[in-house]
Amino acid sequence: MTTGEIIQRERTRLGLSQEKLAEQVGVSHQAVSKWERGQGCPDISLFPPLSRALELDLDALLSGERKENRFLEGN
Repeated sequence: MTTGEIIQRERTRLGLSQEKLAEQVGVSHQAVSKWERGQGCPDISLFPPLSRALELDLDALLSGERKENRFLEGN
C-alpha cells in the first residue's frame, strides 16, 4: 500500500475532506489530492502533523499497518 493510499483510506475513515485534512496539516487541498493520486509524497516535515490528523503513529503511516496513535493513548 502506498503512502497516498494510506492517507486516503484513513482520511475517509475519519470522515475528513481533503480540504479539512489540508487545513490541519498546513498544506493546500491540491497537495493532499496529489498525494492520494500518487503524484507526489508529503515532505518529511509533514509526517508528524499527518500522523496526528489521521490518528496513526508514524510507523503505521509509513508501513500501512493501522495502529492506534500513541499520542492519543492515555498514561
